[in-house]
Amino acid sequence: MKTPDVSYPIHTDRPSPFFCAFVIVSVLLSFMVKVQAQRVSARSIALKQQIASAEEQRAPEEKIGALWLQLANEYQNHLDLPSAEQAFAHAILLLRSADSHRDLADALDGLGSVYLSTGRVPESRILLRKSLLLYRELHDRPREAHLHEALAIGFLLERHYRDAEKEASETLSELQEQQSSDVAEREAALLTRSYARTYQGRCRGAIEDTQQAQTLVSTRLEANSLEAATFWVSRSFALWRCGVHDGAEEAVLKALEIVNSHTDLPRPLLLSYRLSVLQQYLVYLKDTHHKPEAARVEADIRQIQEEMPTVCSNCTVHAAALSMAMLP
Repeated sequence: MKTPDVSYPIHTDRPSPFFCAFVIVSVLLSFMVKVQAQRVSARSIALKQQIASAEEQRAPEEKIGALWLQLANEYQNHLDLPSAEQAFAHAILLLRSADSHRDLADALDGLGSVYLSTGRVPESRILLRKSLLLYRELHDRPREAHLHEALAIGFLLERHYRDAEKEASETLSELQEQQSSDVAEREAALLTRSYARTYQGRCRGAIEDTQQAQTLVSTRLEANSLEAATFWVSRSFALWRCGVHDGAEEAVLKALEIVNSHTDLPRPLLLSYRLSVLQQYLVYLKDTHHKPEAARVEADIRQIQEEMPTVCSNCTVHAAALSMAMLP
């Protein structure tokens, strides 16, 4: 859900699919990633200078829009979501020519992802669906698969579990037809579908999805990776909600152990991941009547919440950018 030539931004600088996968778990649990940029990157400074120069020289709108798109992706890479939101909105308003459809699709996807992770789900869906249509016209099936997954997350947040399952299944079908080697995207779709099925009481399918994800993690990913943590926290949820308590606590504690080992992460991001896992663990402890342990986890959660910055103070919507997405 996250860029180098001015006229044709490439997708390789967007966040890796796995970054989105772990954030997905946080979103699924309704614990938004509340992080601020820790520094202004040299690249973002250079891009702003290029934008100013291009505007002064009255460069074509699509060239300026492409620069804004690169800047937006740079902000998103550095977890500065408010600045990314503004830059994506600028890009969308400028990328109106037929030759800019790929850039426009990327910008709509980016702004939709920001809206999704800050709780503006209906607006995010408008943007993501428009992006999906553009990528379909461009025959970019990997991006289509990614967007079906993003839509699945939105439906899950709104408790439209059947729709969430359908979109996640669409992602998996697309990846299978492409014979895609994108392990992280496949894992994210499996775990999203597992949550959707769990909430519908379809436990057999939910647990089967986590088992498929476990195969991916054990054979294709590092045991101590954040991808693995994503799996363990999702596995714990499916087991516990389906009444299989054997292994549920061990799984969430394994996720917490992995997250805590990643001290190389920016502090706000590390805290957000810890909070995601601890919040789920707390609900599990309360549900299983482990009051002393629950009290200790609640204290840990309060401490993290006091330290974490906020990312969305007013969460407005860019009406002009949204209107562009609603055009045929």
